Amino acid sequence: LLTLVHNNIIRGLVANATLLSYPWNTVCQDDSLSSFSTDKAPSQSSLPFNLQPTELQQKESHHPWLDLIPFPRFRDNVLHKLACSKEWDETELCEDLTGVGKFQLSCSRPGLMIWGENSWDAHNWEVTDEFAHKWHDVLDGCWDLIASSNVWRKRRGE
Repeated sequence: LLTLVHNNIIRGLVANATLLSYPWNTVCQDDSLSSFSTDKAPSQSSLPFNLQPTELQQKESHHPWLDLIPFPRFRDNVLHKLACSKEWDETELCEDLTGVGKFQLSCSRPGLMIWGENSWDAHNWEVTDEFAHKWHDVLDGCWDLIASSNVWRKRRGE
């Protein structure tokens, strides 16, 4: 099951990158910048609502990985944390989120999981308890993610 969960998060992020016209190799480069904060932004009208950039995303330079997450409040929370704290580790967050890299959560699964085909649809995402505990500050006000997570847990009888 863990292989499927890891595969789903990567597949979903690649699919969202494609929707945003981001080549995957660009997303994987440490020095890449989101096109939303540059003059090369994709047409927003063609994007699913959950992937449309927030005002803050358009103002603040940031790495494109953040644009792939279909929770506008989450994205803004991360940008606020990056602006306010020099000690805050974006790489650790990204690795905990995907379950890939040296910082992974102790449970060894991604902090966010995708169930279903449409990775841009917030209803198909679930946050793990471990991720929610460690990164509670970026989940502040992300009621759609919490609600979706509860639906998936209920389906599994948890």
